[in-house]
Amino acid sequence: MERFIPLASHIAQIVMMLLTAGGLFFTVIPLYQKAAVDEQIAKQQIKLDQLERQLKLGYRKIRANAVRQYVFAAGAQCTGLMLPAPTIRSDGSVPDIPRQILQIDVSECMRRLKESSTPLRDLTQSDFQTLKASIRQASHIANVSRIAVQAQMAAIDTQHDKNGPLDLGDLAQQSLVIMKKLGASDLQLQQAIHNMATQQQKLKLLTSYQEEVRKQIDVLNNIAWPEVSDAD
Repeated sequence: MERFIPLASHIAQIVMMLLTAGGLFFTVIPLYQKAAVDEQIAKQQIKLDQLERQLKLGYRKIRANAVRQYVFAAGAQCTGLMLPAPTIRSDGSVPDIPRQILQIDVSECMRRLKESSTPLRDLTQSDFQTLKASIRQASHIANVSRIAVQAQMAAIDTQHDKNGPLDLGDLAQQSLVIMKKLGASDLQLQQAIHNMATQQQKLKLLTSYQEEVRKQIDVLNNIAWPEVSDAD
């Protein structure tokens, strides 16, 4: 017994040491390694989140720039600003610019520009659909204004009030003075006054219409965009 008890004690100590080493190897070390891996994952996740924020910010800038380009092009072409300057024809007449401007179908013009715009192709599917719906609404309102102005211009009776309104502009007044000095008759002066007054009325209507169309187009710069998702 005196020989076996110390031997058993040594064996127990050895076994305890082995169990302790095994515990360290199979529990503590893996836990430490897992904690180190979790820390690395957390660091990489932070970097990933930063990259995602940068990508979203960059995309928003691209989207805003694409829409601004579209708004600029639509505001110029769909309101008639890109029409060629009027020239006097061989018969002495001048093209009816207001009529040409009002013949522009705003819905078709904006749709055509949307389809041909290269920057808009970089938009996500959800953003493109949102823009498409906004363009449809804006162009519809603009076309309603166009039809209303066409009716108002058609209602201007060229045989009514031959003297025209009394508030002709300075340029018109100067033109009348020059015509009178050149020997124009009273009938010619009255006809000139009426024509100037009629054109002035049309110009006011046209200016108001163009401002309304540009206002509707400018709304596209303030669209409430859907949240950018990872799927996009």
